[in-house]
Amino acid sequence: MTKQYSRAQVAANGSSEEQPLLIIRNKVYNVASWLGDHPGGKEILLMHAGKDATRDYEEIGHSDFAIEKRETYLVGELVPEDRSSYADIPTKAQREVKRSSKGSSGATSLVVQSAAALLVALYVKQASEARAIPKVTYSALLRHAHLLMTLGAYGSIATSSIAMSYQGGSTKKAIMELHKGLGVLLGVGIFGRIYARYNSTIPPRFQSSIEGAESLSHYVAYLLLLYLPYSGLKHVYFSGGGAPLPFLGSGALPGKSKPTDEDFKKAATELEWHKFLGRFFKYGFLPFHVGIALYHASNNKDIVKKIAPFI
Repeated sequence: MTKQYSRAQVAANGSSEEQPLLIIRNKVYNVASWLGDHPGGKEILLMHAGKDATRDYEEIGHSDFAIEKRETYLVGELVPEDRSSYADIPTKAQREVKRSSKGSSGATSLVVQSAAALLVALYVKQASEARAIPKVTYSALLRHAHLLMTLGAYGSIATSSIAMSYQGGSTKKAIMELHKGLGVLLGVGIFGRIYARYNSTIPPRFQSSIEGAESLSHYVAYLLLLYLPYSGLKHVYFSGGGAPLPFLGSGALPGKSKPTDEDFKKAATELEWHKFLGRFFKYGFLPFHVGIALYHASNNKDIVKKIAPFI
């Protein structure tokens, strides 16, 4: 006979890491053995432990395989008097039917993408206009690459930080899709940045006592901007998710169709590395890099002229 729980019992006994109980559509799941391997990290599971996670679970979206996997952690169901109809929370199948019948969203997306393409075209036109370049200035190609990588890096940090302020739901998912998309662009863009670096005339460095540390920081930047997108892509692939691409939409880079338990372990490991390096990039590298620029500026070095894209 299926064990039955009241909502009060789940709340009182299911909020610990030893026995995290989640309610999803009137069913009760014990996800203790899933904490270490959950592709999204154990924090999101513990955040919902002892609670009804139905809305966030459905809105964040899961693959068919993940839904099947969920059932292996089933331990019971709610008592009849505590059950909900969840009439206002569509299932995955209902959302897909609604999405396929909603024609206006495609038109809206096309308008947004066309506007983005126009902005890119205007930027390229402005960037391509020939100008005299001072000897202390990087090449135009390198300066524009620097700007775009900077915007991408700060955009990735901002979207990740904002997404973490949400417990779940469609808003969190949309922000994380943007974060993933920026990550993919950074992963491609860093190769363009490296190409520009080794095919451009490099002006002499500012003479200072921190010249060695400054040079080292650039190589650290290359490594971080290579591995951060790579670890993110490995995470979404092994977890069975996908990553978006501009103009191609969500899931343009598909994940593994049927991940195994070993794949989920790999996904969880890559996520931990991704988070660790992301924190290092945010709280270690960027403050140091900005500090170097301020140091040069305080010593009357024209750092702005050296890296500004439009001069």
